[in-house]
Amino acid sequence: MSSDLVHGTSGHPVNGAAFDGSTVVVTGAGSGVGRTTALAFALRGARVLVTDADARGAHGTVEAIGTAGGYAVAVVGDPGAQEVADDVVSTALCSFGGLDVLVHGTTDPTDAEETLTRSVLAHMLTAGGGSLVFTADGHGVADRVASLDVAYRARGVHAHAVDRAADARPDERVAAVLLLAQDALDGRSVP
Repeated sequence: MSSDLVHGTSGHPVNGAAFDGSTVVVTGAGSGVGRTTALAFALRGARVLVTDADARGAHGTVEAIGTAGGYAVAVVGDPGAQEVADDVVSTALCSFGGLDVLVHGTTDPTDAEETLTRSVLAHMLTAGGGSLVFTADGHGVADRVASLDVAYRARGVHAHAVDRAADARPDERVAAVLLLAQDALDGRSVP
């Protein structure tokens, strides 16, 4: 487990839009759609915490975000381990002062979703809300996400699952994640 912080030289978030000042955690962000999702949030003004078990991939995403002028930090490790999940939350709070959005960018549901979600959820409930977005489509994911949304929406935490249609392009999935995360932040309660 390790972390690093990189920020762009521009001194401000890139293409400031919907996520200015928000902190977004993206799991599985070391490559593929997870990396694309992390970059998309950064390009819209978010401060991004990249997490992945692959150190090279995670640091590569942080570097790409920094090169684009955004702000990013990486936590390397398996977020299914409680120690890593706790490190994700504490790193987000220490580096960026908050934690607004958690995007599970992995392709299959794992213990990481359960462990990291519990750690992040505890902070979001105290802070007055946030957004949980799941991109995995395995057995029971939709039911778990619906249960989370019903249980915590009144307290400002919205949970959504991205429909991973077989014909959906990666850019369409990323756009859906951004839209769902923004919906939750727009409706966030104030503590």
